[in-house]
Amino acid sequence: MADTVTQKDSKTEAIMMAAFETFRAYGFRRTSMEDIAKAAGMSRAALYLHFRNKEDIQRSMTVAYYDSVASKVEEAFSQEGAVADLLTAAFAEHAGETFKLLLESPHGDELLDTHNSASHAEAKTGQEKVAKVYADWLQREASAKRLNLEAYGGDAVVVADIMGLALYGLKAGQSDYAGFDNRRDVLARMLAASLTA
Repeated sequence: MADTVTQKDSKTEAIMMAAFETFRAYGFRRTSMEDIAKAAGMSRAALYLHFRNKEDIQRSMTVAYYDSVASKVEEAFSQEGAVADLLTAAFAEHAGETFKLLLESPHGDELLDTHNSASHAEAKTGQEKVAKVYADWLQREASAKRLNLEAYGGDAVVVADIMGLALYGLKAGQSDYAGFDNRRDVLARMLAASLTA
């Protein structure tokens, strides 16, 4: 039974990886289930045994993405270091390799626009999950007197939400990941400086 679950999980993951590459190449709207099946090395009929449609695939990919981001950001915050270094590392995990691949895709704007996608609800839930990781860290750091939230109303949840919005806002008008990467690190250090002042 466990082997069957593992095989199913690995096949699902392979399909999502194939879909990700196909979406990057053609955009979500222009990609068909046939394109995804071909990229995954299976028949369209076999693909339908795993997913109902490409929207279903996109929703699953979004959940997996945010679960991974939350875990990586939490790991970054579990390390020892200065607030600026921890926040820089967390931002790098938050908007790392997957984000780079999306930003560098000719269809990046479409793929990064979660407000108009089939996975809007999953993206919103995922963003809330990641924001909670930031809020928990902010609260721990404030309790340890390593940063001060009082100047911002003392609410770690509000500060975490604003941090997430600022990070996502950096992508506006940015098609070059190196430029985004630099601005992301500057934002982390700016926020850390304001929170530890």
